[in-house]
Amino acid sequence: MTASLRRAVGLRNIVAHGYAGIDHKMIEAAATAGVDDLSQFAQRVANWAARVL
Repeated sequence: MTASLRRAVGLRNIVAHGYAGIDHKMIEAAATAGVDDLSQFAQRVANWAARVL
């Protein structure tokens, strides 16, 4: 999961800063394939918050 989140951050930087243009196929792939990883991460954060807060 760590590698997936690092790729998401890298993709965010490309989109936000326009590094080397935007590859629309890469954005589509990340938006469809990366959703499960982000959902898992969000669930883990929610579980942690429920225990700690």
